[in-house]
Amino acid sequence: MKPLKIFVFLMFSVILSHAQSLSHGLKNAFRTDDVMAFKNALMQDKINLDSCLLLEDKPYSLLAISIRTGSIKILQDLISVKVDVDKICDDKLR
Repeated sequence: MKPLKIFVFLMFSVILSHAQSLSHGLKNAFRTDDVMAFKNALMQDKINLDSCLLLEDKPYSLLAISIRTGSIKILQDLISVKVDVDKICDDKLR
């Protein structure tokens, strides 16, 4: 059982080490549900559509963040460009 806990901890650490925080531009785009500002912030921050980003110290996909923030236009845009809807950014085993 102890090796499993160590493995889960290590996996979570790896996931968090690859997640960036949301930039001011992305936060603003989600807050205003502005697709053009969203796309500009992605390009400016060099963020891949399937990246994991930190929101409230937890990693989330862009799709999950758009759902959590109620950004319907951004959500529709992500779906239209076929973002990975099965992307999981957290180990969910805690």
